[in-house]
Amino acid sequence: MFKIGDYIEFSLPGSDGRVHKTEDYKGKVIVLYTYPKDLTPGCTTQACRFRDLTKEFAELNAVILGLNKDDLQSHEKFINKHQLTFPLLSDVNGELLDKLGAKEGSKVYRNTYVIDEEGELEKIYEQVKASENPDEVLAYLKERKA
Repeated sequence: MFKIGDYIEFSLPGSDGRVHKTEDYKGKVIVLYTYPKDLTPGCTTQACRFRDLTKEFAELNAVILGLNKDDLQSHEKFINKHQLTFPLLSDVNGELLDKLGAKEGSKVYRNTYVIDEEGELEKIYEQVKASENPDEVLAYLKERKA
């Protein structure tokens, strides 16, 4: 399982038709959030709040990536229904979710990981509240920059 300071290596298909790799984001902060299921109430609340704050995250040199075990077709429906402005990554085998400690059996936890500009794990938010987490992470990034 990854711990603070570890390099977070990933290469996963995204809802935008690209394969997303850690090195694609060198020089940017990655806000990688894991969530149980597309199109469910809590996951929708969290995703829509991240969507609403996308510009503020971008101003802090951060990109948002959602991650769960759903396939790209499910992600596409979720994005279209709620006009999400960031990619959702598909980890159908749960390999990255396992390494992050975001999965137990078939259950995926609502966690958020801040990955620094060099690809190293900087901060972990575990089993967060969907409605509060995006604002909490944004506040952390603002404080980090100050």
